[in-house]
Amino acid sequence: MHLVDLRDHNLQFRYPFEMLTFSDTTWERWLNLRGGFYVNRWRAPDYVLAMAEAGFERVTYEVTLQDRAAARAIRPRLARRFQDLPEAVLGIEMMYLYGRKPFA
Repeated sequence: MHLVDLRDHNLQFRYPFEMLTFSDTTWERWLNLRGGFYVNRWRAPDYVLAMAEAGFERVTYEVTLQDRAAARAIRPRLARRFQDLPEAVLGIEMMYLYGRKPFA
């Protein structure tokens, strides 16, 4: 189990999805801070896929904080790779991520 905060930490959480408006190129070149601080732009499906690829079984998540209105408001400005996410997924701000390693 892991608690994941999916909000934009650069803006003190006032605009939780702002980091999703930049292209990957712009993000990596100008906005992704180095030196041990990394702002994650993964969404819930990215975590589920990564855990499954790492060998975890029964990977699920439970949404603990969500703002669909903020997700709806930012949709016209989203970077291309986030545009097709359903509002229910896009609006997730915090979630518990669950999975277990198979027994050997």
